[in-house]
Formats: sequence, structure tokens, C-alpha cells
Amino acid sequence: MKKKTNLSKITAIFVLLLFIVLYACEKEFSDSSWEEEKIQVIDRAKARYEMNKPDEIILRSSGEGNGKMKIKAEWSHAFATRYDSLEVVETDVISEGRIFFLLPECVQKYEETNDPKCCQCYTRMVFRTDKATGDTVGFLMTVVPNLDWLEKSKFKPFHDVTYLFRSKQFGGMILFHNLDGSFSNGWQYEKGKIVTEISSLDADSSQVPLRYTTCSNNPVYTVFSYCIGMNTGGEDDYLGPYMEICYSQPKITSYVTECIDWGDPGSTNNNNNNYPPPGGGGYIPVTPPSLPPTPTPKPLCVNATKTKSNPLLSMELAPPSTSNIAGATYGNTRTYGGGIPKFHDGIDLSAGINTPISAMFDGFIANTPVTEQPNRTNNEYPSTYTGDKNGAGNRITVRSAVGGKTVDISYWHLRAGSPIGTNPRTGQPWQPGDVVYMGEIVGYTGITGNANPYVPHLHLNIKVDGTKANPESYLNATVSKSSVAITTPCN
Repeated sequence: MKKKTNLSKITAIFVLLLFIVLYACEKEFSDSSWEEEKIQVIDRAKARYEMNKPDEIILRSSGEGNGKMKIKAEWSHAFATRYDSLEVVETDVISEGRIFFLLPECVQKYEETNDPKCCQCYTRMVFRTDKATGDTVGFLMTVVPNLDWLEKSKFKPFHDVTYLFRSKQFGGMILFHNLDGSFSNGWQYEKGKIVTEISSLDADSSQVPLRYTTCSNNPVYTVFSYCIGMNTGGEDDYLGPYMEICYSQPKITSYVTECIDWGDPGSTNNNNNNYPPPGGGGYIPVTPPSLPPTPTPKPLCVNATKTKSNPLLSMELAPPSTSNIAGATYGNTRTYGGGIPKFHDGIDLSAGINTPISAMFDGFIANTPVTEQPNRTNNEYPSTYTGDKNGAGNRITVRSAVGGKTVDISYWHLRAGSPIGTNPRTGQPWQPGDVVYMGEIVGYTGITGNANPYVPHLHLNIKVDGTKANPESYLNATVSKSSVAITTPCN
């Protein structure tokens, strides 16, 4: 009986250790995969910002616009976080001058001690993407610590406060501004918990929401410093260094309207549905996305680690001639007149005109697609055509992160007329910076550029970290140089 008991204990311990090892391995793989994706996530946010940024962003210190400050994104310290379906990129801003939002208790402490560390405030630019819908929104997040959090954090109050994750001891305000500089909304925290909602930031605010809501107007001190030159905000910066070169004086310029929503009469649920989760979040766009969520399509043929994928449902080589099947593959597989080797920088996949092409990996549109080329006749463009005449024809490029490397996949020789696909989240043709998910249609095959009109095909061109690479390394297929047939595990 005792032996059986010991055996049971040993078995239980073994099972427990096995579970711990498996969990650790899974977590390590997941963490490693996210580390590889971070670069791509930041690149997508940067591309979207560059393509869609306003001419200038003017942050206002109050609703009346007192104290305006031009700002722009500064990417050297950008970082990415994720939670559930959200991916978030946060980055510093470069500002012409500074606006500090300060709580009265911090101003009082500063006046008593003359210690500039009591006057701290930090603004980041944030890009939030919901992977379930593909919607991305940009905004500004300002962290305004209270005195208790300043002291608990040893006057380094920003390291543990991001959009998605905030310290359980955080106290102060989180203010959100839209990218046009207008105030959106905010939250008041005490010891890591939301205590009030900030619905207004106006000096003469008289807004009082209805329902069973208690609201009060509380003062906010603002320090507006105008400095010659551009100053970069950062986690370890505070008001002190700028006091010597910038004139600034704390004064009340606005009031926050703080409201506690007690819910409807007789309701058993008194939680405001707009409240963010306890750990973070909280930006409420002025206009919610109008398009419904679009499910991500199933990839045509992808391996288990999502490092190999196929762009076409039917995979077959399109050689330049029946005597040179290898000519459809990558490398010195073709010849000029006289037998001189000719380099072919991709792989040609046979496909009838108008065949849909699927994105091989998650990524984003890396540059402006070429869509204007007409078909050529006898290798000549129409006499009236003066646009792009690159031999690649109409084309689109998707940038992805695969196996820790930046992979640019270009799809060439797309059809004339309407060569590229439609972003299902916008209803518009793909634009630079648009997020693309594996399996979504990015374009349609054709014969534009220098494609043989009698052999319509997709030319797949790949660069890895900026260097040309053999596309076969990223196809979920086995390619032979002696047969047009391509073997895939999905056949």
C-alpha cells in the first residue's frame, strides 16, 4: 500500500514538472515570436503616420486654445505592447515649447520646496490597432502624476505607465487628445484604480452629464513654456532643466470636469461601459469606426509556424519556353543571345489573367502600388501613354516580419485597369501603410510590363532585409527545375 502511495506521488510530481516545462516552452516561444513582430508593428505605425500625418498638430492647454504647441512624432524610442486583439505603439514627441498639466498638490509642493521634480508631465503619441477589425487610430496620451505616485515611484513616474499597462499604485490623470490637438477624454486614478471620468478640459466648462451622475469642476495648473528651438520629451525629463532657458509659471488655465456615473435608477450594474479595463486603455475616439469588423480570410496554404505560404490556389511554374523549365525559377537560369547567363530575380507562377493573389504573410503595404500601366502590344506601350514603364508592370509590395527578418514580397505583372485588391476594412484599394492579413487578396494576375502575353503569370520577387532572395524559401511548396508541376502539402 505504501509503495502505491509513493508511486502516485512520484507520478503526480512528474506530471507537474512536465506541465511546468511545457508551459515554459510555450511562453518562451510566444514571447520570442512577439519580440520578432515588434519591429514590424512599429514600422507599420511609422508608415501610417508618415502617410496620414496632419500638416501640423497643435496641442492646446485648454478648450479655449490658450497655450498652443506644435508637435510631431520622434521614433528613436518607440516601443510596442499588445493585449488580447490590441497592438499598441507609443513614441516620444518633439515639441516647439512645452505644455505641462499639473495637479494643485504638485504645484504646492514645488512652491514649498522649489524642487522641479515635483512638476512632471509626459506626453506620448499612441497608435492603437485592433487586429480583429484592422482599425488603427492615433492620438496623444498625457500622464499627469499626483504627488503620492511621484513619491512612491521615487520621482520616476512614467516607466510603469503605458497605454495598455499601468502600475497598480499609479495615481494622477491620464489625458487623451486627438491628433488635431483637441481634448478627447481622460481618467482620474488613485492607487491604480479609476475614481472619476474626465469629460472636459475647459476653463469655463459647465458641462454636467445627465443620468445619475455626480460631476465637479476641479482646477488644473498648466505650465506653458515657449523655447527657441525644438525640445524632445522623454521619460526622465521634468520641468527643471527648462526653467533656465524658458519662461514658465504655473497658473490655473483650465478645469477638468470629473464625473462619477452611478448608473440608471434600479440598475444592478453601476459600471460605466466606457471605462477602460483596470490595467490600461481608455481612449474614446470622437467618431467610432463606421465599418463592421471583417473576418480574416483563411490562407491558401501555410505551414504550422507561418513562415511558409503560397500566394495562389493552384501552384505551377510558368517557364519562358518548354525547353527551359528552370528559367521560371530564381538565379542564373536564363541566357542572353550567345549563351551568356541571365539572372532571373524571382519565380514565375502560372496563372490566368484575373486570378486573385493572396498575401503570403501578415504585414503592411510598403509603398505606393503601381496601378497605371496598360497592356503592351508587340512589346510597345500605347503612343499616348507616358506613365510608369518599369518591366515589372503593375505591382504591389507587402512588408512582413518572418523569422525575425524583414521580408518585402512584391507581386508583379498585375492586370491592367484595376490591378490591386480592396482593403476590406476601408472599402478602398490598398494604400501605403494599410495593414494586410495573410490570405487577403492584394491583387490580380495579368500581363503588364514585360510579361509574355501568351504566358500570363505572377512574378514573385522577394527581398530579405533589403537583399534579393530566392522566393522558394518562403513558399510552402517543393519546386523542381525539371517539371512545371509544384508539389504542396495542400494538394
